[in-house]
Amino acid sequence: MRARLARAQALLEKLHVRVRRHPVLGELYELIDATVGDYARDHGPMYAGALAFYAILSLIPLAIVFASVVGFMVAGEVHQGGAQQGDAAVTEVVLQIKKLVPYLDRAFEDDLRTILKNRGSVGLVGVVGVLLSASQVFRGLEFALARIFARSDHEGPTDEKARPRSYVVSKLWFSAFVTALVLGYVLLRLLAGVLKHLTDDLPALHDVVGDPLASGTPAGKVATAVLMVLGFVVLLKVFTHQRVHTRFALLGGALFYGLFLLTHLVYDLYIDRFSNLGAMYGGFATLVIVVLWIYFSASLLLVCCHVVKYAQRRVVHGPRWPKDGGDTPLPEPEQPRQEASDGIP
Repeated sequence: MRARLARAQALLEKLHVRVRRHPVLGELYELIDATVGDYARDHGPMYAGALAFYAILSLIPLAIVFASVVGFMVAGEVHQGGAQQGDAAVTEVVLQIKKLVPYLDRAFEDDLRTILKNRGSVGLVGVVGVLLSASQVFRGLEFALARIFARSDHEGPTDEKARPRSYVVSKLWFSAFVTALVLGYVLLRLLAGVLKHLTDDLPALHDVVGDPLASGTPAGKVATAVLMVLGFVVLLKVFTHQRVHTRFALLGGALFYGLFLLTHLVYDLYIDRFSNLGAMYGGFATLVIVVLWIYFSASLLLVCCHVVKYAQRRVVHGPRWPKDGGDTPLPEPEQPRQEASDGIP
């Protein structure tokens, strides 16, 4: 019996080696191993859960920041009362948030409007606490990306390569990132105003192009796609200290956007036809739907980061195993003396 098991094991090992060294199957195997396999080895589901949790905590603070900025812009464009300015700002910000989290209900907008009305009673300490809580999702992303791109070569990850930036430096990067994000949104809003002004005299062109800040217009769909791809690139460039080439980051961003749309369709189908979350969770059903969506989106983000890591490693360092079609076992690449510890680095 032991001899048969040994022969079967040897046969499987030989088949495994041949698959890894096959010119076509080997490339497919290496892609799956470097994305799905590394996603599991690097505790991707745990990191995605942490990102979903911190994203929920960060959603309101970031929405307050953007609604305050939009409120000032609305006040500069039209002469309205304070309440009307706040309502317009909240409506616009929630519209943009729903492009990423489309399952937020009306209560979220009402609660955000109430928080903005009472934000004067929060105080300086409250504002600092709000910003710190908003930064946690980016800190969690920094840990995840440090772990992912610690495998940017054929050697195993070490604690040195998987270590993110220091806490203080991370907060400084977060401040710069949010400032740039706000300025970018202001610029996008200004460009939307210019486009609207140019198309006012051409009604036919306005009907075709539409508002780039809206969700259903052609210009809005193109703007959303471009911003999601560029946002993916910026996240990789800012929140990882490993070098990531722009062309591979753009590839990952395009893949992320395509998978995001596909997941949205599948998730809608699941909620409408194959689940009854209301019967299971009652009044918490909406919250569960939102949390699950953010978790799936975070998982897609991390998997696409693994794809970027694989593509860059494949081009820069070559294949992990030779693709010569042989079946002779090859020694594994030499591993560093100190591998990264399991769990969060």
